Amino acid sequence: MSKYVLGVAITVVLSILAGTPVVSQQTMSRGEEVRYLEIIGILKNADGAEVVGETLYFIPVVNGRIEMTYGYEGGQTTGIKNPSAATDKAGRFRIKVGLALVKDGQEFTIGVLRPFRTKADTIRTKEGLPKTFRIEPISRKDPGTTKIINVGEITLR
Repeated sequence: MSKYVLGVAITVVLSILAGTPVVSQQTMSRGEEVRYLEIIGILKNADGAEVVGETLYFIPVVNGRIEMTYGYEGGQTTGIKNPSAATDKAGRFRIKVGLALVKDGQEFTIGVLRPFRTKADTIRTKEGLPKTFRIEPISRKDPGTTKIINVGEITLR
């Protein structure tokens, strides 16, 4: 393992352990145009326990409204097509988003889809408003293929 990759891995682990919202300008590999954004963090419930096996969705926010993409087949909804990932046994998640889906400065939120619901519930602030994050400018010419945004610990309310 090269020193560069090891340094990136240590930075990512420390960011996750610190639980602070940090936009890492580190990349996961060298020599290619940036292609992906990874949203990482830890999901907890209202009691502070890690949530295991929950599927989380990347949801763009445009003009204050969330944008979900659904699949349809034979007139029936086949599910949400937004990028997603499930939490692991420690509540950690890593959602990989193609840069073609985002713009610099764009806001996004994280959502979950409850059983028998067709619309995702988004994470909320204590006041009940959707919690959003902003994508800082990303140079598409930076070396590497992935940029990381650590949203820290988020609570499912």
